[in-house]
Amino acid sequence: GKKISPILFSLLLSKVQSKDDEFSQVMKILSKSVTTLEMFPANLIREHFQSERFFQQFLQVCRFIDELRKEHPEQVQERKLKNRMICIFRSKLLKFLDKQFGRNWAQNLIMKAEAQKARGLPLEDGVDGH
Repeated sequence: GKKISPILFSLLLSKVQSKDDEFSQVMKILSKSVTTLEMFPANLIREHFQSERFFQQFLQVCRFIDELRKEHPEQVQERKLKNRMICIFRSKLLKFLDKQFGRNWAQNLIMKAEAQKARGLPLEDGVDGH
């Protein structure tokens, strides 16, 4: 497969919308690209994935999963498929981050995102694709 840079990765991630017709395709590209990100220089990976912008995008993924569980009860199959795809992506992403920065860093990212979600703080402007 082709590799995409962390910047393009983030650009695609910021465009993910559950109602988008291309949701499945974008999620497949993102999931596959996670495994190629380690080919980029460590400083580029660190600079990108330890940034506040990436944290906001990770938070968006977590909220997105929550929203998928709530919306459109009549579209159970479609909702389950989307939920499965984004959960697979998040799992691959967390494995990559764990490998790059260590388990404590990855766990801290999850806890920070869950705490911010629980407080109901809004995403920064421009990060949630609106």
